[in-house]
Amino acid sequence: GGKITLFGQNNKITTHGEKVYGIIASRSGSSVVIDGKVDVVTTGEKSNGVVATNATDTDLSYINLGINSSVSTKSINSYGLVSNHANSLIDAQNITVSTIGDDSIGIFADDLAVVNLVGKNNISTSGLSAHGIQATNSSIINAANTQIETSGLGANAINSGTKATVNIEQQNSNLYSINGSS
Repeated sequence: GGKITLFGQNNKITTHGEKVYGIIASRSGSSVVIDGKVDVVTTGEKSNGVVATNATDTDLSYINLGINSSVSTKSINSYGLVSNHANSLIDAQNITVSTIGDDSIGIFADDLAVVNLVGKNNISTSGLSAHGIQATNSSIINAANTQIETSGLGANAINSGTKATVNIEQQNSNLYSINGSS
């Protein structure tokens, strides 16, 4: 797989159009490392901000979003961070994730994938079933010092599915859900 390193503090990635991702690591051994900070914005339907996926291979698909990065999606079915399938991993420190749109989940992990958030993190979602964090199918999400705020019918702050694990460090974490569950 390919390896990309992005250096600097003023990096911006903006996409327009349907099914256009901001950052993706999608093959065995692929990696994207932000050595600094990046701001990712997507505006099209089904356009996820950051995706690590590895459906069939044994080598890691890895994304490290650096420190103080932000991810914003502005349409329906557009997730902030997605880690999907075994050997897929996303790491972030002091990240801000914002989604606006129905079914636009902030942080999503599925099928044995992992997401790690350290430092001070903020997740906000607005829309029908736009959960703050959702883990399913034996995936793991670790989030320290995280504020999660959701608004929208059925938009839970945390939604955990089959054999999934969501670890939230309670010391400086806050969960708010308007019209959903915390």
